[in-house]
Order: sequence, then structure tokens, then C-alpha cells
Amino acid sequence: TLRKTAASRIKTYAGFSASSITGATALAEEPALTDEMVISDAGTLKRVDMTHVFNTPGFVAKLASDQTINHATWKKLALASELSDKSSTYDASTNYRFSPATAGLYHVGFGTGIEGIDDGEEVTLQIYKNGSAGYYGLSKNMATGSNQTINCTTDATFLLDNNDYLEFYIYQNEGGQVGAQANRTYAFAFRITGTEV
Repeated sequence: TLRKTAASRIKTYAGFSASSITGATALAEEPALTDEMVISDAGTLKRVDMTHVFNTPGFVAKLASDQTINHATWKKLALASELSDKSSTYDASTNYRFSPATAGLYHVGFGTGIEGIDDGEEVTLQIYKNGSAGYYGLSKNMATGSNQTINCTTDATFLLDNNDYLEFYIYQNEGGQVGAQANRTYAFAFRITGTEV
């Protein structure tokens, strides 16, 4: 038997009344990290924070000025200029590291432009995890001549716990010092999904 009833008599789920879940009011801007949405979990309405939907935490940072890279030494990039870091998970002033604080699967990468590389010399990029050698990416200068500028990039996917951190290192065997260019040297990371893939 169907019975007409007022909306005020309908049960409230998860802090929302029946009138507030009709979708009659449109969100006129990008959702904030503190916003919530409602989903049905096996028939039970639940609130979900937008942080679980967005690809956050994440960041993009670059060198604020050119950085010297010594011969045959792993050098951590001092990426001091943040372009994006809504979750405040990248340290751009002290350790120059990404500490996501949220467990999940992350896509991570970085790139650089290196000056002063000669024919046959190499530049290697590496993402360190928790202070230890991690993922390698290798680029060789194949051009003829000397004092070339080459662009190198690398990226990888990491399963990170909330207390893990990542740092970005460069190695070169030019024989002397070379320069990582500020306008071509950057790193980024963003969360793809949670820990269950």
C-alpha cells in the first residue's frame, strides 16, 4: 500500500535530511578538500570526504635557481619553489622531500635540464624512498660536441605508507661540476588510489 507522507517525516541518514540530498542545489565551484558527498554503501547512506576522491595529497615543485651538481656524487635537488601543494605535504624549505601522510599508490616523477655534458657522458636521475636508493632513470647525451644541455626525465609508481617520504637525486660523470637549470628542473607526485589496488 502506497502512502503519502511529508518529507519532514522521512528518516535522516548520516546527518542529512531528505530535502538536502535531492541534488536540487548545484555546486558552482570546484569542491574543496573539506567537502563531502553522499553514497550508498550496500543500501546505507554514508558521507565521503572529497579527499578520498581527489588525487591528493600531491605537489609540484621546481628549483628556485640553478643548482650545481658535482662529479660522481649523488646530489639531492633543493626544489624550493612550490607550484602546487594544497595538502602541505612537500617540504620546500628544509629537507626538500614529499611526505604524503596518507597511504596509497602514488605516481611520482621529476626532470631536469643539465648544462655542460659532453659526448658519451651520462646523467642519472633517482627517486629515493625513506633515504635509500629507489627508482633509477638514465639519460645519455648522444649529441656530438661538448658543453651540451640535455633534458632528462624519469617517473615511477610507489605504494607509500603514511610515514614514507621521497626525495629527488641527480648523478653525473662529466668530470667536473655541471648545472641543473632552474627553469627545467622539477618534481611532482599525486595519489592515484588507496592502498587496495
